[in-house]
Amino acid sequence: HRPDLGEMQARGEVERARLREVKAQRLPWINDLRVGFGRTSSDGYRDQDELTALLSLNLPLFSWWQNKSHRQHEEAMASFEEARKAMGQRIEGQVTFAVRAIHEATAALAQFAAGEKRLHEDVAKNRAEAATAGDKQARIELDAKEALIKSGRGRLQALYHYNQAVAHLELALGMPVEEAFAAPSPVSAVGK
Repeated sequence: HRPDLGEMQARGEVERARLREVKAQRLPWINDLRVGFGRTSSDGYRDQDELTALLSLNLPLFSWWQNKSHRQHEEAMASFEEARKAMGQRIEGQVTFAVRAIHEATAALAQFAAGEKRLHEDVAKNRAEAATAGDKQARIELDAKEALIKSGRGRLQALYHYNQAVAHLELALGMPVEEAFAAPSPVSAVGK
């Protein structure tokens, strides 16, 4: 699904075909083959059957040794093969990095979801305790709102990293993640 990798493979196939063409030019080939049958009478009494065959064969003697063109095509094939392997390793690294980043972002989202849940429980508990004291309740409410804002920012940052990792994975694969394999949803990862 990666057009750059497909192009590189196609170029390698073209070089293989050119190399096969150069090798084929070193093979002998038949130019002409004629077969004939006839009767002749040499002494007037006896007929003689005659079968003739004419074969014209080209032997490319001087092209049997490796020539410059042959070496160039072999070197080009080797170069394309090395480049393809390097690109494959780079793609594997990109996929590994993106998958690792997705796992880390999913774990961070789950941690923020659990932290927000605990924070909501603490706020409810503190509200119940602060119901008896008037000024303490306003301070608890302010602290709770600040904590919720910080937690929300952290969750949004983790969600941003998750989406960024998915985008990197799609770029490395050359196709949407949903088509490649079932991607974990960030919503299901945090339990909302």
